Amino acid sequence: MQNAVKHEINIRFDEDPVQYGSLRDRLEELIEKYREGRYNERETIEELRALMDEIRSRDKQARNKGLRDETDLSFYHAIEDVLDEHDAGEENLIALTADLVGTVEEFVTKVEWKEKTQLQNRMRKEASSPRYITPIFPPPWAEKYLAFERSWEMKI
Repeated sequence: MQNAVKHEINIRFDEDPVQYGSLRDRLEELIEKYREGRYNERETIEELRALMDEIRSRDKQARNKGLRDETDLSFYHAIEDVLDEHDAGEENLIALTADLVGTVEEFVTKVEWKEKTQLQNRMRKEASSPRYITPIFPPPWAEKYLAFERSWEMKI
C-alpha cells in the first residue's frame, strides 16, 4: 500500500506541487515513524488510507472551497503557499485564484499556445500585472507575489 501511495504522489506531483509535496512529506514521516516503532501496522495502514483518500478527493476539496475543479485548486495552493506568511484570507485567495485562472484560460485556449512564445509572454505579462496585487494585498506583498509569477513561468 505504501508503494501505491508513493507511486500516485509521484505521478500527480506536477499537477499540484504544493499539495503533493506536502503529501510526500507526510508519507515519508509516516514511514519513518513506522520504522522507529512509533506506529504499529494498523495505525500505519489507517494513515496510508487517509493519504489515498486525500489524493482521491481533490475535486471535492476544490468544490468545498468554492473552486471549479482540481486545476483551480492547484492555482489556489500555489497562491496560498506564496502568501503563507500573510493573512490574506480565504475569500481573497479564492478571488485571486478565480481571476488569475480566468486570465490564464484566455491564453491557453488559443491554438498552439505552447509553441507561441509571443502569446506566452503576453500571458506572463498579464498574469503579473498589478491588478492581481494591489486590490487585495498591501504593496509589501507585491514582490513576493511577483516572485511566484516568475516561478510559475518556468513551469509553462
